[in-house]
Amino acid sequence: MIAKLLVEMQPVEAIALYIFTLIMCSIMLAWVRLFIYSGRSLKYSPKLEKVRNVDPKLTPRVSIIVPALNEEKYIGRCLRSLLAQDYNNLEVISIDDGSTDNTLPTMKEVALTDRRLRVVEAGQRPVDWVGKNWACFIGYNNSTGDILIFTDADTVHSKQTVTLAVNHILHENLSAITAIPKLMSDDFLTSVTLPLLSVFLQTRFSPLKVNDPANKLGFFFGSFFAIIRGHYESIGTHREVRTEIIEDGAIGSLVKKRGIKMKMFRGENCVEALWARDRQGLWNGMLRLLIPMHREQGRKTVPMVIAIAFLMLFPFIAIPGGIYFIDRGGSISLSMLLASAALITLCIMIATAALILSESMKTKKQLALGSPIGATVITLSFVISLLKVHKPQSFAWKGRTYL
Repeated sequence: MIAKLLVEMQPVEAIALYIFTLIMCSIMLAWVRLFIYSGRSLKYSPKLEKVRNVDPKLTPRVSIIVPALNEEKYIGRCLRSLLAQDYNNLEVISIDDGSTDNTLPTMKEVALTDRRLRVVEAGQRPVDWVGKNWACFIGYNNSTGDILIFTDADTVHSKQTVTLAVNHILHENLSAITAIPKLMSDDFLTSVTLPLLSVFLQTRFSPLKVNDPANKLGFFFGSFFAIIRGHYESIGTHREVRTEIIEDGAIGSLVKKRGIKMKMFRGENCVEALWARDRQGLWNGMLRLLIPMHREQGRKTVPMVIAIAFLMLFPFIAIPGGIYFIDRGGSISLSMLLASAALITLCIMIATAALILSESMKTKKQLALGSPIGATVITLSFVISLLKVHKPQSFAWKGRTYL
């Protein structure tokens, strides 16, 4: 094959066509695997609403801890959904983490309608604490529950969320659970990026992995996780992860490492979470995911970023590339294989995004057609963050500034 190409084309072009085709076929197989695994994860992961039976007699004290910083637009909706739970033996502790907008007055206004809600001001955060860790720790210090539930201020919960969580913990003899939320967005760019981002989250942090005792992976979603008080204290509370940017993931990892029995559920029908509010929030959210990865894996991140860049963008290059090689007198069959593999990969990519949109995000599948835009955003954020990782930089995520 190569000898024939060398006769018809320049040697460099012939070798490039051969290598590009090999790479494209490998990328196509990778996307086939991502599609299959995403489907398996969605199909076989346990759902929060699927509980063996709801026992009204199982009512341990539950404390729901809600840290908030400049969340005036969302905090009222979140608190009202928590106070509307069909579980009675609960308290809601909402912690203001130094808001400069109307978050605190909104909290106090909602608290006037229900004595189960207590509003706490976190006060000055110690210099060695980052993110919302301090607010969560203050919430714990003010709680009385046997089971602690941590959730974000921009989430909305179904009426049965707490009841379902408690029954899963007690029926299955669990010490901690977390739920994958239905991810929401108010921004178009975020809406077309989230499905592809969710593909990697579904494969990297799938319940199929987290719930496997033989797998070391542990992870919590900050929008909803519940843990028995004694076990939360045994891992050192949020104090143990006070320097972590992704504190929820760090706590989930600690729980798994300590051998504490945990389980991850699909919770899209019970918990809705706003991932990013605008384009700047999308970009900073990507940085929040990537910077801890750089810190943990160091130079190992480089090949991962290169691989993701190829997975996301190479198919868009390969289609015109195949046409170019045909025009240059290259092998028709090999050039067509290159272009065809790229086109098939794009279809698989869009199909995978559509699967996530319909099954996990519960929104319009047509947004999957924006996958090329989402792929570009993800690739650029990965590459740029890698280039800047050794430079001092700061970014804002949901009102908090990280350095």
